[in-house]
Amino acid sequence: MRGTRLRTVGMLFGLIAAMRVSVNAQDASSLSALRRPVALAVDSGRLFVATSQDGSISTLDPTARKVLATVRVGKSLSDLTKLGDGRHLLATDETDHAILLLATEKQPEVEVVARLPVSKHPVRVVAGHDLNWAAVSSLWSQRLTLIRIERSDDKAPRLSVSKTIDLDFAPRGLLVLPADAAKSESNEGKASTSERLLVADAFGGRMIVVDPQTGATTSSLTVAGHHLRGLAIHAATSSTAMPKTSLLIAHQLLNSNTSTTHEHVFWGAVIGNRLRAIELADVLDGKRHEAAPGSVEVLGRPSAAAGDPGAVVVTKAGATVIALSGINEVAVRRRPEDVFSERSVGQRPTAVVLSADERTAYIANSLDDSISFLDIESLKVTTVPLSQEKKPPLTLAERGERLFYDSRLSLDGWYSCHSCHTDGHTNGMLNDNLGDEYFGAPKKILSLLGTSETMPWAWNGAAPSLEAQLRKSLTVTMQADGDDITEDNIQALKAYLSTLTPPPGLDVARGTVDAAAIERGAAVFRKQACADCHAPATYTTPGTFDVGIHDERGMKAFNPPSLRGVSQRAPYFHDNRAATLPDVIGRFRHGVKGDLSDAERADLLAFLRSL
Repeated sequence: MRGTRLRTVGMLFGLIAAMRVSVNAQDASSLSALRRPVALAVDSGRLFVATSQDGSISTLDPTARKVLATVRVGKSLSDLTKLGDGRHLLATDETDHAILLLATEKQPEVEVVARLPVSKHPVRVVAGHDLNWAAVSSLWSQRLTLIRIERSDDKAPRLSVSKTIDLDFAPRGLLVLPADAAKSESNEGKASTSERLLVADAFGGRMIVVDPQTGATTSSLTVAGHHLRGLAIHAATSSTAMPKTSLLIAHQLLNSNTSTTHEHVFWGAVIGNRLRAIELADVLDGKRHEAAPGSVEVLGRPSAAAGDPGAVVVTKAGATVIALSGINEVAVRRRPEDVFSERSVGQRPTAVVLSADERTAYIANSLDDSISFLDIESLKVTTVPLSQEKKPPLTLAERGERLFYDSRLSLDGWYSCHSCHTDGHTNGMLNDNLGDEYFGAPKKILSLLGTSETMPWAWNGAAPSLEAQLRKSLTVTMQADGDDITEDNIQALKAYLSTLTPPPGLDVARGTVDAAAIERGAAVFRKQACADCHAPATYTTPGTFDVGIHDERGMKAFNPPSLRGVSQRAPYFHDNRAATLPDVIGRFRHGVKGDLSDAERADLLAFLRSL
C-alpha cells in the first residue's frame, strides 16, 4: 500500500504572507472550507489561479510565491487561459454559463471587462495563438462554442459567438493544434495553414478535430481508454527522442473483461494508467480512426501505481510533467528518454502550467487549496496554501469527496471511485465485479449522480442500503485495505454522494425544450405503462424486472436505472447494446407495447430528453 493508510481527517495548511482579498465579509462567511483551485494561467510574469467554489481569481507573484490579490469574478469558475496579448485572460463560469474577459493591467487585481453567454455548463476554454478566436466546451449541453475575437489596440477585445456546434458526446478537454503541422488528403497534400482544435470526450475515449474558422469536423479518433484529462503537444526537435511532433494523451484504460480480483488489480490489469503518443500527422489526416494509432507508455507499477493521470505539460526541450491526480503526486522526466519519477504535491493536483522560462511547473491542488511549485531540473517541490484565512474543518461530505477522488483507496493506488464514475457520472464502460454476486458478466458502470435517492443499488437490486453498496465496492471492486474500510469512510463517501444531483436533460441543457412535444410524450409514457418500472419522481422503482434480455450468466431480472438524466448516459442497457436513446425505443423496442407511430416515438424521446 502506497504511503500511510487513509483517514478522513482533513489537514489544512498553515499561513502565508499577507494578501489582499476583495471578497466581502458576507461572501467569505458563506464559502465552503475549500475554494477548489481548478485552473491556472501564466501571463506577464504573474500566476493566476481560478477557483470553482467561490468563483474567484487569485493573482500570485510566482517568484516570491505570494498571493497578491483575490477577486471574486463569477459564481463557479471551471477554466482559465491567457488570451495571448499580455493584457487579458478568458475564464469560464460553469454555473453562470458564460465566458468572462478579464483585464490584468490593473495590478495586482483582475477586472471583468466583458461577459458573453455561451451554451450551458462550460467547462474548458482555449484561445487560438493568432488571437482572433477562442473555443468553449460545454459539458451537459454537449456543445462546442466558437468565439470570434476582434482586437483593438486601445480597447478591450470584443467577443462574439461565431458558431455553436452540437456534438454527440459530452466534451471537456480542448487543445489548440499548431498550424502547418501535417499534410492531408482533405487539402490535396498541401500543408495546413490554419490552426485546428482538438475536442475530447469528458467521459469516454472519443476525440474530434475541428476547423475553428468554419466549425467543420476534419478528423475523428477513438482512444482505447477513458478519462482523457491530459492533452499536450510534444514538438519534435533535434534534441528530443521523439522524431516527429506528437499529441500526448494521459488517460486510463479499463479492461471490461478482467474481473476485479486481488491479483488482477495488483498487476494493473483492471484499470491501467497510460501516456499515449500519436503522431500529429495522424491526428490531422482527415480520416476517421475507430482505433487511434500511436504508442502507449505505462504509468506506475505494481505496489506503486499512478492512479488518475491528469493534466500534462511538455517543455520545448521535451521535459514532461503529468499530474497524478489520484495519488497526490506528479510524474516528471527531464528528457523524453528518461523514466518518470514521482514527487508529492497537494491534494488532488488537477491543473499544471509552465513558467515563461519553462524551468518551473505550477500545480493547482484542488482539494486542499494549495499551489505546488516544481523545479523541473532539481525536482524539488514547494507547496504553499492559496489563502491565509482560517477556515472551518472539512465537512463530512468534503472528506468523502477527498476519498472519492483518492486512488490510494484502491489496492496500490491503481484507480479511484472517480476512475469509473467520472466526476460522479460514468465513463460509459463495462466492469466485471461482484456487484451481482458473480464474475463473468461485466455490466455498465452506472452514474452516481442522484444515486442517493434511488434505492436499492446494483443491477440486481441486491444492495438494500448505500452503505452496503459502498462497502462491497471498496472490498471487491477496489480491493481496498481493510484498515480503510471503516465506518467513518463509508459515511463520508455516502455524505459526498448525497450532494451529487442528476444532470439536466439534453434538451433542457441546450434550451431546445418543446413543451407541447413533452406533454404528448408524457402521455405516451403513461399509456405504455413505463411508470410501472420507472415511476416519477425518481423514475425508478425498487423491484427487479425481466425486460427480455439476459447477461452472460443468465440473469434476467434487473433493477431499472433512474431515467433522470437518461439522455446523458449513452450507450444503454446493462451491456451497452443500445448505442442511442432512439435505439432503445426503436431497434430494441424496450417497454414498447404494440406499435408506436413516428410522431409518438418522437414525442416520447422529447419527454425522455427533458428528464
